[in-house]
Formats: sequence, structure tokens, C-alpha cells
Amino acid sequence: YTDGGVKVENKDGTTLPGDQHPSMIALRTGQPVTGMVLGIFNPQRGQIRWLRVNAMPLFDPGANTPSQVYATFNDISEIINAERELTHTQHELQESERVAHAALDTLNTQVAILDEAGTILMVNQAWRDFARDNGAAADNLMEGANYLCVCDGARGDGAQGASTFAEGIRAVIRGERELFVSP
Repeated sequence: YTDGGVKVENKDGTTLPGDQHPSMIALRTGQPVTGMVLGIFNPQRGQIRWLRVNAMPLFDPGANTPSQVYATFNDISEIINAERELTHTQHELQESERVAHAALDTLNTQVAILDEAGTILMVNQAWRDFARDNGAAADNLMEGANYLCVCDGARGDGAQGASTFAEGIRAVIRGERELFVSP
């Protein structure tokens, strides 16, 4: 709907016909319309302002149909713009993660990326293959598991090596060492 160069649109960017404006709906149905979000584009300013609109029908005494509508408008442009920026940033982050996974998977070396607490954030295909080929429980060595706790809890053959490995990683995390190479 365009009125004097002002375009009214839905949140998805489609043009909103005049008969679908909250005031017109409330006037036609006699029912309140609350929380409807509209974008108002003004070409003279070259911007869209987002409004949350409430329209309340008003009835003359004894009338069954409304004679007028009372409408309120709250400018929520900053909220809508922040939501859109967040969505855009989330998509960029997902793409970055996809690229990082793809790059890590090209390496033949087993790689697990840990956070400062030792939780596995990302592993590559070589790591997954190694874990699978060596009978490791997937829950212990994949994203979300705490690798340092797994090393600390190791029993049997290799337990001492796992403990040494965990201490080496902790030293790097604490900043005491720049690098730890497993003996």
C-alpha cells in the first residue's frame, strides 16, 4: 500500500495492502488488533521505520459495528534492526564454522580444538577416524566432551601417557607453555 510515497510492508518485506492495516482490520471486524509489526518506508528519507501497532475498535453507544479506531504506535526499529543483524551474524558464523570444519578435515593429522576448560569444541575427520579405529567411546572424544577429564579418567595401558598429555595441555591453557608435544 502506498499513500503519498509512503510504503507499508510486513516484516518479511511484502507490501501490505491498505485493507490489511491494523486500523482497517479492527474497523471491519470489530476486534482489537494487537502487536502487529509494520515497516513504513519513506523514500524522501530513504529509510524504513518499524512500528508495533495496536488498533482498538470504538463503538458508539448501542452500536454493533465500530465507528472509529484508536491506534497506538511504538517505534521498534532498533529492535528489528538488531534482530536482523543478529540473524545475519549467525549465518556468517555458521558459514565460518562450515569452512573451518572443511579446512580441518583436509588435514591428515588428528586435531581437536579445546576451550580453556578442556571441552572439545571441534574435531577433524582424522580425529574421528582415529577414535573409531581405536574403539573409543564417541561421547568421550567428540564435541562437547571434556577431553582433560577423559584423560584424567583413563585407566589401563596408556593411562600414564593420558595423564601426562592432560598436564601438558593444562600448562598451555594456563600460559605456562607455548607448545606441548606429546612424548
